[in-house]
Amino acid sequence: MGGRVFAQINCSIVGSQELKSCDYSTKWVYFCAYLSELGNFMGVFKYPCVMWAHDAGMSDDELLDEISRLERVGLIQYDRDEEFVRIIGFHRERPAENAKHMISLIRDFKKEVFGRRKCPPMWGNAIAEFVVACVQRKQLWKPDSKSHDELDAEMKPFIRMTWEELGDPFLAALNDELCDARSVVVEDLKTTLPVLHAPIMRDCGGDYSDISDIPF
Repeated sequence: MGGRVFAQINCSIVGSQELKSCDYSTKWVYFCAYLSELGNFMGVFKYPCVMWAHDAGMSDDELLDEISRLERVGLIQYDRDEEFVRIIGFHRERPAENAKHMISLIRDFKKEVFGRRKCPPMWGNAIAEFVVACVQRKQLWKPDSKSHDELDAEMKPFIRMTWEELGDPFLAALNDELCDARSVVVEDLKTTLPVLHAPIMRDCGGDYSDISDIPF
């Protein structure tokens, strides 16, 4: 899904503590990734080091040092073997606004995750962030909107497939996202995402022992 001609980013990013802790060269490397034409609207894409270094105007070694700094402050993940970058917070900051867009992204994720022989672990983190961001966003929809059913019909099997493909690391990533989510989002996921189990969610400090598996 490369070849973007625009990217969405919150203006508030310049005030984030993570970005403030970076020097100008590190910030530039971050924005090169965020605005790359190779990017997509999943927040995870293949960005070969040689191309990233070219965009940033630095050597490969200099770039790798900057990537390490961005990883340490929690702004990106980078798989050096597969050369995939994940923009952390991509969906948290700019979630899809409607069911049509969410469903389109679900299908994009499916093509990427289930269509490759080896899937970098960061995909599970990206999907967990995406799922929670979607549920957070849909709280703004009208209760009687058909969009709720439309999204659930795509989301539930997608979550199950992701869990079966990526295993417990995906659940751990989902749990991390839920620990920062509002309680209404957790309550929603207890009914719409039956793949979650009590031991996973209990790590957030709550007692969810009454959760039972809900069939698709």
